Amino acid sequence: MGGGGSKMPPEPVERTKPGVALGGKPRLCFVGMRPSHHAGCAKKVFDLITETGAYETWVKYWERTFDMQGPYYDYVEELKKELPNAEKFAGRHGWSAPFVWLENPDGSRQAIGGRDDFFEWCKATLPSKVSAAQYKKIASKCTEAKWWHAYVSVSKPGSTQVRLEGGPGSAPTKI
Repeated sequence: MGGGGSKMPPEPVERTKPGVALGGKPRLCFVGMRPSHHAGCAKKVFDLITETGAYETWVKYWERTFDMQGPYYDYVEELKKELPNAEKFAGRHGWSAPFVWLENPDGSRQAIGGRDDFFEWCKATLPSKVSAAQYKKIASKCTEAKWWHAYVSVSKPGSTQVRLEGGPGSAPTKI
C-alpha cells in the first residue's frame, strides 16, 4: 500500500509542445497532488499502464493545498488551454486530482479528465492496446477510491525520457 511518507516521483522531463509531433507511441500524462484518494487510486492504474509499454507515460505531482489554489490548480488551468476538448473542464479553476490527458504522436492532444473519466477511458481503450491478462489486472484496479488510496506510494515516475534538441520548444528525441 505504501506509506504516507512515500517520496514524490522525480521531476519529469519537460513536456512536449502543442502541435509539435513527438513520433513513437502516444504519451499518457498524469498530474496529481497528494494526499488525494482519487489521485492515489488512479496512480495505481497509471503505473500498471506504464508497465505494459503500450504508452509512453509522464507524471508530475504536487503537495496538496486545501484552498483550491496553488501550483497544481494553476498548472491544470494553463494545461486546459492546450487541450481542444477541455471545455468540459472549464467550470472551475484547475481540476480535482488527478487530471489525465493524451499527447498523440502527431502533436495533437486529448483531455481525458479525472479518475472517473480516466477509468472509463481505460475500459474503452485498453482492451485493444494491451494483452488480455494486462487488461484484466488494470480493470480490476479501476475501482472506487478508498480513504487509504490517499497514502499509496506515488514515487514511481512515468516511462518518458526525452532530450530536447535545441532547447525548449524543439522536437523531442528519445534517449
